[in-house]
Amino acid sequence: MNGKTITQVVLEAAKDANANKVTMSNLEALALPEVRALTPTQIRDLRERSNLSRAVWAKILNVGVTTAQKWEAGTTKPEGAALKLLNIVEHEGVAALLR
Repeated sequence: MNGKTITQVVLEAAKDANANKVTMSNLEALALPEVRALTPTQIRDLRERSNLSRAVWAKILNVGVTTAQKWEAGTTKPEGAALKLLNIVEHEGVAALLR
């Protein structure tokens, strides 16, 4: 995305399409990246590559330390916005969440 946020890309695409509002019908044309499930090992590797303690990692993701621990242990799985954030970290690095 050339250093642009997803929001910037969506808004530019909407402007290019001469749309006043981004709707579900034209959102699909923007080809947003797929949000894919991550294994417990992949989640732990993301944190370790970011060189963060679990407490700091949890704070950045806005979840509890116990939740982050359960994801890494495979007891529970991240869903929704949390999974989206993990996918962003995987593709853009943790710095993308610190802007």
